[in-house]
Formats: sequence, C-alpha cells, structure tokens
Amino acid sequence: MAKKRHSLALTRSAPPTMIVVPQRGLSRRKRAGALVRSAKPHAKRAGKAVGGALWRQKTTLAAVGGAGLIGYLEGAGHLDFIPDLVPGADEVGRVPTIAIAAYAAGALAKQPWLKHAGVGLAAASAFGVGLKKGQTAKAAKKP
Repeated sequence: MAKKRHSLALTRSAPPTMIVVPQRGLSRRKRAGALVRSAKPHAKRAGKAVGGALWRQKTTLAAVGGAGLIGYLEGAGHLDFIPDLVPGADEVGRVPTIAIAAYAAGALAKQPWLKHAGVGLAAASAFGVGLKKGQTAKAAKKP
C-alpha cells in the first residue's frame, strides 16, 4: 500500500487575528488612582516639613500654650492661692508672679522651655498692664 501524502500547509488554518480598539483614555477610577499615587510623595514630604517645623518650635509653642493656660486658670479663679508679689499689677492678677517664678525656675534648673514660658507669661502680663492703662486713659479722655 502506498502512503498518502498530506500537505500540512493545506490543512492548517491561519492564526487568529486580534483587533484591539484603543480606549479613549483612562477611566475615571484609574485616573483618580494615578493622581493619588502621584500626589502621595508630595504630601508626605509636606507633612514631614510641617512636622519638623513644629518640632523645632516646640519651646515657643509650649510658651504660648502655657500663657493661654495660665490666663484661663487666672480668669476662672483657680489661682487665688498664689500671692500677688508685684505691686501695681492688679490689672493682670498673679500672672507677673507666675512669670517671675517660671523664669527663675528655668534659669536655675537650666530648662530653656521653662525660661521661655516665663518670658511668654511676662510678655502677656505686660500686654495686659498696657491694655488696662490704655483703656483707663481712653475712658478719662471721654467728656
């Protein structure tokens, strides 16, 4: 018997042809994700910069916060037990006494944040004295 020869080239089909239609652009979800991914390093760097700036100013923030806390406690009447050592500063209460004590304690203990708190309280009490004197001078001018 004779062998039949088949041509493989004639029986094979052509490989499938893929037609890809390009999208008009990224979907909204992909575009939003890309924006978030591109903004993340910038936000991280900005957060570190702000945090570092706040950390470098921690003594200043402590002084301002301490002055606000002392002002609240003085206004609420919780500091009535402290003697008033500074004569003529009745307008601002016991804040000059606390300022002197905080500055002296900071100088003796070599704690710069305590010294800064004393300076902040002294500035706040000087503002209070000047404000009261100005208000009394303004009231005296009115006819």
